[in-house]
Amino acid sequence: MFAAVNNVDSAAEAYTRALDLEPDNTGALVSYSQALMRMGHEQGIMQAKKLLQRSLTIEPYNTHAIEMLALVATQLGDKDLAINNWQTLQTFIPQTDPSYAGITQRIASLKGDVSGKSIEDQAQGQIKTDPAPGAEKATVIAIHVELDAALKNKLPAAAFLFVFAQDASGAVRFPAAVVKTPLAELPITIELSDANAMMPTYKLSQLSEARLVARISVDENVVQATGDLQGELLVTIQTGTRSEQNISINKEIL
Repeated sequence: MFAAVNNVDSAAEAYTRALDLEPDNTGALVSYSQALMRMGHEQGIMQAKKLLQRSLTIEPYNTHAIEMLALVATQLGDKDLAINNWQTLQTFIPQTDPSYAGITQRIASLKGDVSGKSIEDQAQGQIKTDPAPGAEKATVIAIHVELDAALKNKLPAAAFLFVFAQDASGAVRFPAAVVKTPLAELPITIELSDANAMMPTYKLSQLSEARLVARISVDENVVQATGDLQGELLVTIQTGTRSEQNISINKEIL
């Protein structure tokens, strides 16, 4: 309801009051950040950065907050933070979506690469190059995902499949690796590796015990929601090896 407030200062006051009542209200944190950004003052933008970072500790998959933090970081000249958040946002967007190419251009611009080549194009040379002697082997989990027969009538007509790995201890909620794809025919096999990391400093190979999750969502947001279909598995990770796991999507989120 606060979005209807036309005066930016009044809106900021309204969001402040809302956060006094609910400090962990991510909607208010993000909206307040947006109001601060509209003010255009560096101090306000710095405050918006802190609020957005706080909101993402509460709700790591909030794509609106991720996008706004990327914009704020760009305005503040924090290229590393901006690039990290643009890259994170890309993991939630199909490569066929026009915005995917736009984000690729933003990342290239921040990196000083005016060629505008996609991340995939820039990586081709690395993919085709033989690894150096003594280089570490990749940590890969091939996950065979199938749907329990009891849930076939619950399968949405149009949906997305998310497959991700988290620290099994729950100490870090952010996924170490995630793959998002429009839902196709099941069963399907999805591979997770360090290449699917959402943040360059937190990867699959760093985990020793992992919670593997396969989730069918009716929207493009990986955050768990009512009506999602899910299956999960706890596994031990052997760094530098390839393993195969099976997940049955066997429960509906209520």
